[in-house]
Amino acid sequence: MSQNSDSLLQSDNEKSSLSVDRARRSSQKPSFKRSISRESSFGNSSRHNSFSTGFGLPVGVDVPASASDAASTSATEQSKEVPLSRLASLNKPEIPILLLGAASAIVNGLIFPAFGLIISSVINTFYQPPHKLKQDSKFWSLMFLIFGVVSLVAEPARSYFFGLAGSRLIRRIRFMTFEKVVNMEIAWFDDPENSSGAVGARLSADAATVRSLVGDALALIVQNITTLIAGLLIAFIANWELSLIILAMIPLLCLNGWIEMKFMKGFSADAKVMYEEASQVANDAVGSIRTVASFSAEEKVMELYKKKCEGPMKTGIRLGVISGIGFGVSFFLLFCVYAACFYAGARLVEDGKTTFGKVFRFSSP
Repeated sequence: MSQNSDSLLQSDNEKSSLSVDRARRSSQKPSFKRSISRESSFGNSSRHNSFSTGFGLPVGVDVPASASDAASTSATEQSKEVPLSRLASLNKPEIPILLLGAASAIVNGLIFPAFGLIISSVINTFYQPPHKLKQDSKFWSLMFLIFGVVSLVAEPARSYFFGLAGSRLIRRIRFMTFEKVVNMEIAWFDDPENSSGAVGARLSADAATVRSLVGDALALIVQNITTLIAGLLIAFIANWELSLIILAMIPLLCLNGWIEMKFMKGFSADAKVMYEEASQVANDAVGSIRTVASFSAEEKVMELYKKKCEGPMKTGIRLGVISGIGFGVSFFLLFCVYAACFYAGARLVEDGKTTFGKVFRFSSP
């Protein structure tokens, strides 16, 4: 009986050891599969494929992205358009500061047309008798001094008030954004686009963009509109007939500037794409330098990089020629407008419809 019991215990131990070995083998199989999948995913990276396909090197099999990844990427690429009225509503507490800044910008915008008006009056003074010349010269010299003092006060005031309003708006937007981020769910931070670095960059970059819109851009808009209105008023008061003649030629200048801008923008975008292709070749070569050295493909890499750099060079030469022609045509049309202005003014003076001082006052602003 003792021998039978010993044999039964031995058989049970053998069965338990076999079951343990089977369990270990079954647990090792998924890990081995995971290691294979990791190696295959590493071999199919876009960086190695983009380099090796250009030189005929062995590559892995490309695995297409899933539909869910494509949908998430397309969804993140679409940005929401925010109306300017919402931005203006956020800046309501700074309305008094913006009004002071707008007043300073209006004063700055009036200085340039008034300066042209004074210049025309000074030149007209030289045709006066000696006693009148001495009296008027003192007056206009004093006016130049006053304009300098006004510019010394108005220019810093414009920058200060608009900069203060923009800084307060940035602080408010950053606080609202950070408050929204803190109250988000935990799953929202699992997205790589919502990492701590991305959120911090968003708080700094987007707020700076808003400041450039509210601060410098808004100040220049107010100043340029004031300059345009003041110049048109001075021109029409001086001679409305001559003003209408010059206004009819402005669309030519605007059309030329628009065409030149389109050419510059289009060619610069093409050159940027070409330089990105050359940079991609260099990055792939450096990242796979062992593969390049093992296949002795250094010369092929240099030839491909040189070929990618020839396109931007030719584009730059063509861009220089086209932009030079555009600038030349722009200045040609500008001086043609000046010539038409003085010719029409001379004809009006000859007919007795205006005077020399009014023509020069018209052309100065």
